[in-house]
Amino acid sequence: MSAHAEHTPIDAVIQRLTERFPTVPPERVAAVVHEELQQFEDARVTDFVPVLVEHEAHDVLRREADPAPLTDDGAAAVVQGPDAEGSLDPLEVERGREHTGLLLGDLDN
Repeated sequence: MSAHAEHTPIDAVIQRLTERFPTVPPERVAAVVHEELQQFEDARVTDFVPVLVEHEAHDVLRREADPAPLTDDGAAAVVQGPDAEGSLDPLEVERGREHTGLLLGDLDN
């Protein structure tokens, strides 16, 4: 796989994961993404490499830090501190930490 062919999608992966994990330095996010990308260096079919890299990097980063909750449009929400007005319900915070998806019955993801 050529680095040029996957440059833009991988940059988008880094951007999304940087927003999703605001407590992780962007350099660390980029390093994790590039480490995961190395697994697919010899891939013959590269169409899904960015998706696979994002999934694997997300799992690694999730073990290191809690992700920011997502908004309804799928973007990472800006979380205010616990003293801020309108802070999130603790149950919603816990639900946001769960790794859910369509296969686990969450139709909103």
